[in-house]
Amino acid sequence: MEEYSPLPAPTPHQPAPKQPTPTPKPGKAPCTLCSKLVKSRGLTQHMNMQHKCRYCSVMVENVDEHISELHEKEPCEYCSKKFESEASLEKHIDAAHLQKCEQCDEEYYSEDSLQAHVIDIHESEECDICNIKFLIADKMMDEHKDKVHGIKTKTIKQFGGMMFMMVSD
Repeated sequence: MEEYSPLPAPTPHQPAPKQPTPTPKPGKAPCTLCSKLVKSRGLTQHMNMQHKCRYCSVMVENVDEHISELHEKEPCEYCSKKFESEASLEKHIDAAHLQKCEQCDEEYYSEDSLQAHVIDIHESEECDICNIKFLIADKMMDEHKDKVHGIKTKTIKQFGGMMFMMVSD
């Protein structure tokens, strides 16, 4: 049985040292980076698909590792993606995460922030005496003003013809 010494780690822009290669089958050649046996006519395609960096075109053994170590260093705080530059990160955030309120065009980067805004600004009313907020849909403002501040809601009622009167409910 043959013994192989451990290979030194490749540097990010240098190809890995050649690994012991299996005996090639007729019409197949080993890849110099991963030792995979590939049809001779498909070796160039294999190298371009499996080992060529899309940023710097260097051929490396592990493209994903190379990219994460050298190129994609700007992480998105809203998802797990990483980007090569701050400009590409900002472009991604604006395209993938920016959301506008349909009622006032305020912009938010998370669904939770947008929902909190809609509830706080568009679906709530604030007591003009104590500044407590209530959901409009709950119709609690009149009861709150009556029980907390002693203010009864008055409505206008019409009594035959042109006579109107303010009355408490």
